[in-house]
Amino acid sequence: RDLYDVLTSSPDGWPTGDLPVQTPTKASDAELAQAVEELIAGPAGNYASTHGGRMALTSVKNGVVTIHMGGECKNCPAAKHTLASHIEMQLKHRFKNLKAVLPE
Repeated sequence: RDLYDVLTSSPDGWPTGDLPVQTPTKASDAELAQAVEELIAGPAGNYASTHGGRMALTSVKNGVVTIHMGGECKNCPAAKHTLASHIEMQLKHRFKNLKAVLPE
């Protein structure tokens, strides 16, 4: 049997495209801040620490998140990219009222 036969012989249980997709919701600044803190305590903060950097939430006001970039992230030319790819992209999927994620 070739790979095609193996893959097409038993499609039961294959994903059908009906997987739940989280629809962005409008949230309070406090809820947005909590999500940012979770990202900083988890994957985003871990990424920054692998480069000798650190992040800290400074403020959330009217959907604008401000984050202090410390350590090696402080003057790094890629700091904005780190915020965009590790914080902003994650939040956009969850919060439709997110306006911006900015470095302090």
